Amino acid sequence: MTKALLTNLILLLLILVLGLVIWLDPFTEPVPQPQALTPIDPNTVNRIALSRGGQQQFALEKHELDGESVWYLTEPIEMPANPVKVSQILDLLTTDSLRQYEIESDILAKLGLDPPGWEIALDQTIVQFGKTEPLEQRRYVRVGAKVHLINDRFSQYNFGSPLMLANLDILPVDKSVTEVHLPDKVIKKVDGQWQSTPSTDAISQSSYNEFIDEWRYAQAQRVTLADQQEQTTTATPVTIYLEKASQPVRLTVESTEQDVIVTNRDWGVRYYLASTIGKRLLQVAPSTNK
Repeated sequence: MTKALLTNLILLLLILVLGLVIWLDPFTEPVPQPQALTPIDPNTVNRIALSRGGQQQFALEKHELDGESVWYLTEPIEMPANPVKVSQILDLLTTDSLRQYEIESDILAKLGLDPPGWEIALDQTIVQFGKTEPLEQRRYVRVGAKVHLINDRFSQYNFGSPLMLANLDILPVDKSVTEVHLPDKVIKKVDGQWQSTPSTDAISQSSYNEFIDEWRYAQAQRVTLADQQEQTTTATPVTIYLEKASQPVRLTVESTEQDVIVTNRDWGVRYYLASTIGKRLLQVAPSTNK
């Protein structure tokens, strides 16, 4: 064995021994873990509001509906909210605070927090948003008497439309459909079986179920405000009754080359769906079995 090889083996052995000592050393201080931005449980929050320049941009409120908690967009319009989006906003409360700063006389202005760019109020907890730091584009936020540095996952709700928070489901998926009124027929469940008025034998129960499921699980690609003054003569009216619902859902359906547009004027919104779904919302496919 050469002298150089022996030296290298000794050095390698020393490195392994040192690594083992460090790994087994009970006095080695653990790497500090990031702390949560706040100690608040997101499940306890009942209201969320985003304000910019002193003006409220949107508000969300949690309602109890049939024994369940359901989030609604209440400003600028009132309609069910997208639960995934609401959950993402609530994550702000427990997001990692990567660094904390004591508030000094000039720090707020330097970090864009005097005044803040915008703020999100979660019940009584207010999170104010400032500038991003230049290296990793993390965001400075203020909560109470401290400034924190967090990953910038929440700015989309300031720069996006409030309707990005709208629920994309045309109908509540947890409600069973009991009746569908189309211009040429009424489809109704009687004693567990679907019936059509005027009646027809050309449609099977399987075809009825497929038609109902098209409505029950229809989901928009995007949502916009509906022009309350606009009257579309080519739109087809559809009224849907839901189990344990006090009012039916009144809609109109219109097909274009690009989209199928379902309008709910009670909520003042339009849902844009893929163009391929158009006929399936207005026609029950006849049975192929004779």
